[in-house]
Amino acid sequence: MNPARVVAGIVGAVVGGVVGALIWGGVIYFANYEIGFIAWGVGGLVGFCALFMGARGIGMGVICGLIAALSICGGKVAGFQFMAANYSNSAEYRADLRKLYDQYTVDAHALGAVNDERSLREYMVEHKYAESLDPNQISEEDMTFFREETTPFLTEWAASPPPFEDWFAEESAYFRAYHRQNALSWDNLKASVSMFDILFFFLGVSTAFQLVASKQE
Repeated sequence: MNPARVVAGIVGAVVGGVVGALIWGGVIYFANYEIGFIAWGVGGLVGFCALFMGARGIGMGVICGLIAALSICGGKVAGFQFMAANYSNSAEYRADLRKLYDQYTVDAHALGAVNDERSLREYMVEHKYAESLDPNQISEEDMTFFREETTPFLTEWAASPPPFEDWFAEESAYFRAYHRQNALSWDNLKASVSMFDILFFFLGVSTAFQLVASKQE
């Protein structure tokens, strides 16, 4: 194939992939909902743009398939970020943190009545700091964590609770930073990728490949 057509085809595929990923991310941002089949459209857009710019043949089809895969993954990550940003700016998020703030306040004051191991175990069950509903079944590991990590936090909270707005701003900043840093973590991918996502990913990649590979050089 003419090198100029190869370069033009790759440029077309990249442009199509970027535009497709942005469209997918934009839909998620404004609808606050992920529509998996758009991934198929991203692959189609990659193949169409490459074809329009002169890409032909199996070799270019493989390149377009790879660009489609990267674009779909990019759109997925962008969408994850947009959904996290939307939630952190929502009234629902503020209400959820208000509930958590009030719960910390209740927990911190109630901790003052704990004076032995038995009352601590009962406290952990009542205030949901243990998975077990039976105080006698709380593990030593959970007990140690509560004593070393949770108790100092709640004790400080009881003595000097932070103003809600300051605490809210700090938690919001942490939430956004966490999602920026962990967008590609295995736990997040497992939580956010469904069988339909995988299906539309392969449909998108195969569509980009087929549109270009099916045309003769």
